[in-house]
Amino acid sequence: MKTITFTEENYLKAIYVLSGEATGRIANQSIANRLEINPATVTEMLHRLRDKRLIEYSRTDGARLYKSGEGSGNEGGPQTQVMGDISCSKDGLHMG
Repeated sequence: MKTITFTEENYLKAIYVLSGEATGRIANQSIANRLEINPATVTEMLHRLRDKRLIEYSRTDGARLYKSGEGSGNEGGPQTQVMGDISCSKDGLHMG
């Protein structure tokens, strides 16, 4: 399994949560708003996550986690492996 930094994990969590609130890909600005950071910083990280094959990303279409079994080379894909230990409640995200 790929090594994921704390910051990368936070971005993946944000994309995961936002993908539950919208259909399609997630815009950089939505991620920036969620994490309260500059959109240019988001773009840099999305390129890094794409290079690690954790997300699909294009400047014009936005980002999304790979569907189960796609892209990562890991059985179950990043959505199940990276997000599998996350639970959501009204208090926010929790690692399980």
